[in-house]
Amino acid sequence: MNKKLLLSIIVSVLIWICGGFGYIYIKDKTAENVFSESLILKKDNITSKEQVVPDLKEIIREAQKKVVMVELDDGSIGSGFLYNDQGDVITNAHVVNG
Repeated sequence: MNKKLLLSIIVSVLIWICGGFGYIYIKDKTAENVFSESLILKKDNITSKEQVVPDLKEIIREAQKKVVMVELDDGSIGSGFLYNDQGDVITNAHVVNG
């Protein structure tokens, strides 16, 4: 076998192995960031170390309190939700289009 051919095969195999390990490492690190704990569900008034996880009905009930009706000057209406305590509302583009 030619030395150049053998060298290229060895280098190719090493590149594949390094690429595989790199893929696995990046996949695990990305999963840690994506599935990290959400700060939205945490409440500031809970100071104990024990964290209370709300059930689905409580999450829906709290989210429904922030849904608002958006009425424009031309009489059209839509919906949105409160984004923060300053009264900013997020809605879809078709609601305010034009």
